[in-house]
Order: sequence, then structure tokens, then C-alpha cells
Amino acid sequence: MISHVAVADEYHAFTAMEYAARVRMVALSVGAAYEAGGQTVNVLVDGAALQAIGTGDQLTVEAAMAWRAVGGCTTPYSSYLWGQGSLEDGIVAPELIMATHDLLDWRSDTAAQNHENGVSAIYGLGYEDAFHTYLEATLHRASSDPISGVYAMAAIVHLHYTSMRYGSNRYRGDHREPCGKCEQILRDITIMAGLHWKPIPPPSSFTASEKFRQLSKQVVEKFEKHLLVQTGLSWLQHLIVTGEIWLFDAQVPIHPLDSEADWA
Repeated sequence: MISHVAVADEYHAFTAMEYAARVRMVALSVGAAYEAGGQTVNVLVDGAALQAIGTGDQLTVEAAMAWRAVGGCTTPYSSYLWGQGSLEDGIVAPELIMATHDLLDWRSDTAAQNHENGVSAIYGLGYEDAFHTYLEATLHRASSDPISGVYAMAAIVHLHYTSMRYGSNRYRGDHREPCGKCEQILRDITIMAGLHWKPIPPPSSFTASEKFRQLSKQVVEKFEKHLLVQTGLSWLQHLIVTGEIWLFDAQVPIHPLDSEADWA
């Protein structure tokens, strides 16, 4: 509920007339913060903490990650805002949430001419292989706090393959050879996070992912425990070891869609 205040503005983009809905989202957020009490209010107002790296004067991959965490509505997920751990550790999850989202969303963002994406920022800085650069930097960032980093990446991968909004897992195209360095980093942080190396192909259709949506529902509504983090991580492992992760790279050519059809 608390994160609603961060997404209300984004929600406005596709429901400009539903003003009342956005008011309710903000009201629920403020109410949840009031009920929790203490320093919870910091979650609503302290978005600047994530800019500690200096996004205004550093043209680096790390600065791009910090910029996206601030602008991408992930501030409420910083453990630092809840008084747990240091700022450095607390910003890992918010940065990894947005970085993983941007990697999986880059091709569709580019197609929609939406350049508010960390990979687009890296491309704009002149990196020839922007997607790979951002992917490797993401994995390195996770190694600084493996548990929060791996859990954040796994959560977004799980969402991507079970959600209608991010159901872009059937891109038509070729993928490159896998990157051994990326695989090794992911293997290492998997172990450091106390999880298992068990690559599994993600669902290939919205229907196939229904059982995972149901498991998520049981976790939220019935407080059941299911290995959703391991599931999302296993899907990410598969994408890395097979090279299928490159299907989300806007610079990798795709197969023409119905190019021989007579559209006239």
C-alpha cells in the first residue's frame, strides 16, 4: 500500500480521467504509513537518499542505476528507510528491482519510444554493447549484498513471466552465445544468497504461468510459503546460461513478422 504513492503518477499516464482512483491510491498509502507509525513517513518523503551516488555529475553505469531507482518508484523497498542496515546496503534492492525491470523491458520500451530506461541511458553514454554492460553491472551490484540483490532480481523475473503487462517473453529473434562471466557471477551470488543453482525455462505463455500466479496469491492471502524466489532465480539462471537473455536486447536483430503478407 505504501508504494502506491510512488506509482500513482505513473498510473495517471493511462487513466487520466480516473482521478478518484489515484486519490484512493494515495489515501491508502498515507493511511498505511499512519497506521505503521514511527519513521514510516520517511518512506513517503525520502526519495533523495537514493541519489547519494551523485546522478547529476557522474556519467556512469552506477549513476544510471541510482537515477532509475529514484525515478522508477522503488524507493519504498529500501530497507534503510525502515531503519535496517546501512544506506549502501539499503539501496541495493531498489536499484536491482529497476535494473532487472529495465533489462527485460528495454526492447518494448524502445519500440514504444519510451526512453526512460537505464539501458537506454547507457546506450546514450556511448557504450557499444549497452545491454550486456548493464546486465553485467546489475549482477556485480547484486554481489555487494547477495540476499537482497538476488531476491530483488528473482522477484522481477518472476513478475515478468507471470504478468500481463510484462508478458514479453515471446520476442521473435535470435539470441547470442551465453556470457561465461555473467554466468559465473550469477552462480557465485546464488550460493552467497543461500539459494540453489537450478536453471529452469520460464513459462512460454500467459496460460502456462497461471499456476505461479496462483502460488503468489496463496502467499499473500493465506501466508503460505512457496519457493517463488528460487523459481524466479531459476528462470533467470536459464536465461543467462542459454543466452536467451539477449532476446530482450533491442540491438539484437529480430525476425520480420509476416513480412511476406500482402497487407494492401
